[in-house]
Amino acid sequence: MRTIRELLIVRVLTEQRNFGRAASILNMTQPALTRTLQRIENDLGVVLFSRPKTAVAPTEEGMVAQRHLDPMIKGFADHRREIKAPRAHEQSDFTLAFGPFAAEAVGKTAFATCTAKFPLSHGQLLVRDHKTCITNVRDGRADLAVTDLASVRNMPDLEGTQLGREPGRFFCASLHPLARASRVAWAEVVSYPWAFAAVQARFADMIPVPVDKAGRIDRESGNLLPAIRVETFAEMNAAVGNGHAIGLCSPHFVQKETDAGEIALIDLFEPWMQFSYGMIWRKTAAPCGALGSFVGLLAETQRARNEALALRGSIDDFG
Repeated sequence: MRTIRELLIVRVLTEQRNFGRAASILNMTQPALTRTLQRIENDLGVVLFSRPKTAVAPTEEGMVAQRHLDPMIKGFADHRREIKAPRAHEQSDFTLAFGPFAAEAVGKTAFATCTAKFPLSHGQLLVRDHKTCITNVRDGRADLAVTDLASVRNMPDLEGTQLGREPGRFFCASLHPLARASRVAWAEVVSYPWAFAAVQARFADMIPVPVDKAGRIDRESGNLLPAIRVETFAEMNAAVGNGHAIGLCSPHFVQKETDAGEIALIDLFEPWMQFSYGMIWRKTAAPCGALGSFVGLLAETQRARNEALALRGSIDDFG
């Protein structure tokens, strides 16, 4: 195995014992995963996994490889971090992977504040779906992810902490057929294309009707793949504003547009429709230096947002 990506593929396959689930976590197709594993095995000259119909099982050689994976992955990540920050007390580079919701809620604001406050630090903010965010942290391509925290519960190499939570609401253009409807049913909402990032299986399972035109359920991962897959809130807004697509976000994201009559919230809400996100990092690389400073700014930004939303809620209640 010559790259950290190959090491990660073997580790995820060992953990999941299933090509479909492993491919979903690694953000690659199952055929691509199969081809890559075959190339790794051919390079090593051994078979790492047996492949019965029902599961994937490490061979004896695979178990030997597994014992060395964590130290090797840690070595790659530490090497990358040392190269990126040769003078940590003066300057530090870091890469952040944010889910679309977290980026819009607090990520962009905190990142801009960090850039202004610490001009010698050089950061990069990437907006990705939750699977890519987590994969990027695991393979060392990102130093910190801010996305769905529940996704990493069974990943012993990662740890994290809760950051924010807000309700999610469907929304559409003001001329959409559902814009003025009351008591909208799920069957009506799924009859239009949805435009947002992939939805985790645990949420997709809560939708009480077949997804119809909204998208499709991935057979291997169980994730819901919207008909229009976008990674940023700006892309979602463009898709919703230019057709019959339906978006999903915090109602606070589209407050100005709803007040102006350009966007309408759809009259459908379930208690489980919540956006929850947290900070995630490798256990061997807890945030420090410039990244640690950014984490502090991120927490401050979240507190300020919570206070602003609470105040707005109080004003609305009073009105």
